[in-house]
Amino acid sequence: MDRSTPIYLITETRSQNAIGEWVAVESQRKVLIIDASVSMLAETGAGNRFEKAVDEARAEVLELLENENAEVSVILATEKPTYLVREAGPDAKNQILETLDALVDPSASSPCTYGASDIPAAVKLAEEITAYAENVEVILYTDIDYVDPGEVKVVSVKDV
Repeated sequence: MDRSTPIYLITETRSQNAIGEWVAVESQRKVLIIDASVSMLAETGAGNRFEKAVDEARAEVLELLENENAEVSVILATEKPTYLVREAGPDAKNQILETLDALVDPSASSPCTYGASDIPAAVKLAEEITAYAENVEVILYTDIDYVDPGEVKVVSVKDV
């Protein structure tokens, strides 16, 4: 992975308080990448790796969007990665959760590919946001062990 990919930064925006003074407001942005390769379908004790990755991403969304100035993006890393959610805030929390829940709906077909996912392309897609937004954490949910993940935080769902 490219070491120039920024990760977790806090940006400051300005807002007026109740008496009209301009004050700094902390903002958080995260891009969550969910690996949807065939290996993520491997069964574990309670479901499969893909389901665990979605559960972990869901928990991150719930925690992040407690901050009214937070934004989250979700990328599904298949053979051709795509945004499922792009720069959505707390007002879209229910839609984001519904989108994540739909990924693991047992009545629907799995979005996992029957090949490899293109993780470098997913990180490049995340760079569309990290290129202009100063404070972004990129988190990858995967079963791949990286010796040097660069600036991307890797959450392993391999041994769940």
